[in-house]
Amino acid sequence: MTRDGSLNELLLLLLSKKSSYVSGEEISEKFGVSRTAVWKQVNHLRKLGYEIDSVPRVGYCLKRSPDLLLPEEIIQNSRLEFLARKIYYYPSIGSTNDEAKKLAQNRAPHGTLVIAEEQTGEKGGWEGPGYHRPGKEYGCR
Repeated sequence: MTRDGSLNELLLLLLSKKSSYVSGEEISEKFGVSRTAVWKQVNHLRKLGYEIDSVPRVGYCLKRSPDLLLPEEIIQNSRLEFLARKIYYYPSIGSTNDEAKKLAQNRAPHGTLVIAEEQTGEKGGWEGPGYHRPGKEYGCR
């Protein structure tokens, strides 16, 4: 979590300590935000489908992650050295491949990864035109 309220760092912290409690005070101090801001971000993560246990005077514990292709999940759960130097995430996009091409034309670094929960374009995924598997779509440069 950063001062601008993004949840990336908080999610990475909870993923790195999965099944262990992290105190709200520790999180608050680490990111320089109020405990209320921490609580709001935890609730946002819960809305995304993360199961987070909270115990007063103990802290927060990530119990379960949703089946999403979030960049933080990829970073935490992969040993990528070349891919995922930069990750663009979309809940829905016409085509991850088209987006990767646009990014490449704009000089995106090698290893840039474009991921989406679903594609809505006409080209489709591996199965041919019009076929879109939510949670299984990606493109890379």
